Amino acid sequence: MRNFVTFLFLGLSVAVNSVHSQSGSQDAVNKFIAYPEFANASIGIYAVDVTSRKVIMDYGSERLLAPASTTKLFSTAYALDNLGGDYRPVTSLFYNGTISDSILTGDIWIIGGGDMSLGSKFFDPGDRAGFLNEWGNALLAAGIRQVNGNIYADGSDYGYEGVPDDWLWGDIGNYYGAHFSGAMVYDNLIEYHFRTAPAGKLTELIYTVPRVDSLKFTNNIVSSVKAGDNSYIFGAPYSYIREGRGTLPQNTGDFMVKGSLPNPELQLALDFSRKLSEMGISHQGKAACTREYPLRRPVSTWKKILDHRGKTVKEIAVVTNYESINVFAEGLMRLASFVKSGKGGHDDASTNMLGYWKEKLNAKALYLNDGSGLSRTNAITARTMCDLLVYMNNSGSKADFYETLPVAGISGTLKSVARNQAAHGRIHAKSGTMRRTKSYAGYAETSSGKRIAFAFIVNNYTCSNKQVVQQMELLMNALVKE
Repeated sequence: MRNFVTFLFLGLSVAVNSVHSQSGSQDAVNKFIAYPEFANASIGIYAVDVTSRKVIMDYGSERLLAPASTTKLFSTAYALDNLGGDYRPVTSLFYNGTISDSILTGDIWIIGGGDMSLGSKFFDPGDRAGFLNEWGNALLAAGIRQVNGNIYADGSDYGYEGVPDDWLWGDIGNYYGAHFSGAMVYDNLIEYHFRTAPAGKLTELIYTVPRVDSLKFTNNIVSSVKAGDNSYIFGAPYSYIREGRGTLPQNTGDFMVKGSLPNPELQLALDFSRKLSEMGISHQGKAACTREYPLRRPVSTWKKILDHRGKTVKEIAVVTNYESINVFAEGLMRLASFVKSGKGGHDDASTNMLGYWKEKLNAKALYLNDGSGLSRTNAITARTMCDLLVYMNNSGSKADFYETLPVAGISGTLKSVARNQAAHGRIHAKSGTMRRTKSYAGYAETSSGKRIAFAFIVNNYTCSNKQVVQQMELLMNALVKE
């Protein structure tokens, strides 16, 4: 009996010590879930030491929740783990025909290789169309000063599904709803520039960048006393019919609103044709895309002009997670799928990525229907999110993946999070935000030198996003003190 009492006492002591060692973090969790505006919310919290695998926080960690943009951790990790950080997507130029007296009698082919960085403002902000000069100079170097034929842009390796079926109509015409394409250009965005009037009057669309001649824009955007961009663009992928709704600040000479580019593949062919004319290279033919002209590639007779190497997967992944760029996340998922399996369409790529992570993480409860998190049908548990983070902490791409994560109080979408608090500079994580959804997932670097993987997900709260962030900052502050 005495031995049993001693054993019980020792067991209770271990349990008390264990709770005591986690008391700061657990107390933060208890206060978090008791927050009145979370009374009707769904909450998932998990945190684990990446080395010892000791669980630091755990509440609702097996609950499937909508993660929003923390989904990008899966797509960026998928690309890094399969391709490596140094992999570069390639866009290739070919000509098919004969050159005589500096005249090409035949066609130019642009084969899109899924390069998200082509003409991107994130990589070439001062000269986004500079690559077109490089291509034109390559034609001149090949002895071509006139093209008597067509310019075809071909992104067919990645399919023409546009956006995932479950993306919202209210998203896909806007900049954050741009669809990925095998032949991408200018971040697949169009800038609408408006002149606004006194409040209550319609705005005026004065020009777009790039120039889109086929655009049919119905403008219902009204000038307002409200500050900031409160407008939305509606329109489907590949459709040139667009409508603007909402409001913009009154009395401005040039207010820019970003939307999704209707047909990036065709835009690339058109802009290359225009650039050739500017450079004195005559083009006698049409600019077209193989989505509209499904031609067989003349691979047995064409000759290569150049390979344009894009930015590295790591460079693209850094921008993806720092700036939360949906189209880049979709592109990384589809690029990795195409290189590994030859299948670059959305449905194949999302299926491949889901299967990859289910196997690697032994995850049965995991739903990944896109690479960006814009899909409302994604469902991930906080524990699975941490399993991914632990896996990547032990992968060959550990350093590259870590560098893609914004730092609290310092960079990216976490620049204003936990600023001048305990977690400042010690949280490396991805944020996620949608209507009534807020999440963070990443690593906490503790004051005692430990690295903790964590995931916080809350759906359907009744307060503002700012209030949710303030509550999550308390969790972060508790973690870094472990």
